[in-house]
Amino acid sequence: MITTFVLNAPPDEEYRGNLLDMSFVLDSDSHWYTRYLLPKADALYFPPGDSPALIEGLKAIKLTAKDVEGKLVLAYSAGVSALTTHSFNFDHIHLVDGLGIIPFCSIVHYTPAKDWAADYLCLKFGLDVLKVDDSHKCILRMENGRVMRQEWIELPKPQAVSPLYAYNDGHGLGLPTPQQE
Repeated sequence: MITTFVLNAPPDEEYRGNLLDMSFVLDSDSHWYTRYLLPKADALYFPPGDSPALIEGLKAIKLTAKDVEGKLVLAYSAGVSALTTHSFNFDHIHLVDGLGIIPFCSIVHYTPAKDWAADYLCLKFGLDVLKVDDSHKCILRMENGRVMRQEWIELPKPQAVSPLYAYNDGHGLGLPTPQQE
């Protein structure tokens, strides 16, 4: 079963109907509810914010690659860090161990000044590094834990960093709108 990951792209409004926002895991009282909704969702959104808290919540609900299999998975910032094997957190200058659902290391909000961290991650773990900058999104298609296709798409404008990461101008996924078909 193929799973599509869209990294660095908050969801468009058109995807909210069948989308499960994984920020529910930040509230321990909602863990049972998240586990209940997980199999019913067609798409999952892994939000930005506090990487360690998000990862801790996802571990608490025992999220695995099987849970995301066959779904559309959207992730932004901390959400990318949570899904990858390891990432480098520049807010606190430390290494973050993710869930390993995507078999890469990651650097979110990448700039060329962070190349030293990419080299460090590659050498330390022997994994490729996803350098996710704020002006591109990355689409990964995975099957059985292996990346089958990787594609980078330039965003029409750099995304502004804001507490809500609102991005609803129709370019969130880079998929054709009904008018383009």
